[in-house]
Amino acid sequence: MTTPKPDPRSTNVIGHLEELRSRIIRSVLYVAAGTVLGLVFAKPLLELLKWPVRDLVREFVLLKPTDVISVYMKTAFYAGAVVSAPLVLREAWLFVKPALPNGPRVAWVSWILATVLLFAGGTAFAFLVLAPAGMGFLMRLSQETATPLISLNSYLSLVLAIIIMGGLMFEMPVAVALLTRLGLITPAFMRKKWREAVFGMLIIAAIVTPTTDVFNMALFAVPMLLLYAASMLVSGWVYRKSQRTLVSLGGYPDEA
Repeated sequence: MTTPKPDPRSTNVIGHLEELRSRIIRSVLYVAAGTVLGLVFAKPLLELLKWPVRDLVREFVLLKPTDVISVYMKTAFYAGAVVSAPLVLREAWLFVKPALPNGPRVAWVSWILATVLLFAGGTAFAFLVLAPAGMGFLMRLSQETATPLISLNSYLSLVLAIIIMGGLMFEMPVAVALLTRLGLITPAFMRKKWREAVFGMLIIAAIVTPTTDVFNMALFAVPMLLLYAASMLVSGWVYRKSQRTLVSLGGYPDEA
């Protein structure tokens, strides 16, 4: 009785799943190591995160005995995630790299670098501009009503959320470039739907802005509008490049 040969496709899938599992485990270990490192520097990092309200809040309060643990762990985790991000992206790149053709690998590396740089720029903009403006408005409004007692844990959650939203907001050009490269959107589609996009971004700005004033909403909305304009240019560049590649392979270009 002959033993049936294993299906190569099943073996290949199992191999990919094993590799994915190992890379996820390594990524988790990177974040954990970064979190431990973040705990070492948690106190100076915490002082840095207080910068947006340095002139408005004399001292913070802790509402529960366990808040101090939550504050330090939250600071350390976010710091660890940021520090380990390049290594996590490297694991993701090594996982998808074998499936990519030889030609576009440089482009994919460029997109990964652009992702890191744009996220860093977005977090810097949020920390230096959005957080001080938003927290300043809320603090002045509170002081007109009562004497505010600001929980350090609540403040940290809010300012970190603003920073993360700023970083994600700046990823728009990379997301558009990827969607254009995959053929899911075109420059013509973005030009045609710009009114709907503007309306949607204004709605998003109104939702994510931690305050209710027009000034802070504009601080969120204007960068998104500028990023959409930049994304249209990026989409056009990626689309033209993909069409030239298609023509070189003997295909017929699409209408942009």
